[in-house]
Amino acid sequence: MPTDASAREPAGVGPPRPRSGMRDRMADLVIRVSPLVVFVAFVVWLGQAFADDRRWLDVGTEAMYIAAAVAGLNLLLGFTGQLSLGHASFFVVGAYTGAVWAPESWGLDPWLGFPAALVIGALLGAILALMCCHLRGLYLTVVTFAFGGLVVPVVSAFPSIFGAATGRSVAEPLEVAGLPGSRDDPFLGLYHLSAVYLLAAVVFVANVARGRWGRAYKAIRESETAARACGVNAYWYKVSAFAASAGIVSGAGVLAAERFL
Repeated sequence: MPTDASAREPAGVGPPRPRSGMRDRMADLVIRVSPLVVFVAFVVWLGQAFADDRRWLDVGTEAMYIAAAVAGLNLLLGFTGQLSLGHASFFVVGAYTGAVWAPESWGLDPWLGFPAALVIGALLGAILALMCCHLRGLYLTVVTFAFGGLVVPVVSAFPSIFGAATGRSVAEPLEVAGLPGSRDDPFLGLYHLSAVYLLAAVVFVANVARGRWGRAYKAIRESETAARACGVNAYWYKVSAFAASAGIVSGAGVLAAERFL
């Protein structure tokens, strides 16, 4: 007769068998990475196929920096449920800060305009959020709409800084012609730079969404009252989402300014 314990246990009883955790993790990784791989392959193909056609390069560049701005807006609207009608202002802030003021007025390298735009945009977004994120629903939307409406009056009031209604041109553009695969073509270089920025924005938003902050954002979106009851500091989480979203949109504004050289 068998004497070991496993032989005496009836069928279906005993310690659970280890699941194929590695296989599940690999499948999850493939599902997450596959869209990015397809995107990179498409961007490379389009850039090489239309390298001599500025019209298509402009269309691709514009599509990618607008998509990056949408990814930033999705962090606020899609995950926290906060509707902002003033995010176009951060687009303008990023364009002036990163492409005009940083190299001309502040004497920074044009490449440092990107982090400058991200930081200034996030700080301005945080300041706006600190003033209005205690509001909910339509009241928050109205405040952000009013903030967006201030852009034209402010630009008109300080023509020496903003260049009045015609704006200011970019005097020191980014040296993008030397980027890998750009063939010394600035338009193709800006196209590739926009693709990199879009990829970085999407990966950042996806990682935030999968973490603790993302779960808090979604809880606020579903029910702010229930989120507060569970210990989520809704006010500061909304401020952080607003700041991160504004920073991403400001970075996209730099690419928009570089495109209109």
